[in-house]
Amino acid sequence: MPKIFFKHIDKITKWCEVHSMSANPKKSITVNFSTIHNRHMPPNTNITMKGETVEDVITTKYLGVMVDNHLILKNHVDQIAQKARSLIYTLLVLKRSRIPLA
Repeated sequence: MPKIFFKHIDKITKWCEVHSMSANPKKSITVNFSTIHNRHMPPNTNITMKGETVEDVITTKYLGVMVDNHLILKNHVDQIAQKARSLIYTLLVLKRSRIPLA
């Protein structure tokens, strides 16, 4: 990883401190994005912030959407489909119980 990258991480950390904010390395993650056709992933670079290593992940949830390192939404779609199946099953059980709702 080029030195300029780490220089920018330091700038972000300092900007946060100047503006009474704190960048928390324990709540931060890194994702190495690439295309499906270019599966060559750079090696884990062990990015550090405030002397602590930032976790490198393959999949993360960002603004409610599950994205992976290839920007494929399969995990997100699977998660939404599972929630829908669960809700449909719950509604089916309620319908079969014939409990009055009002």
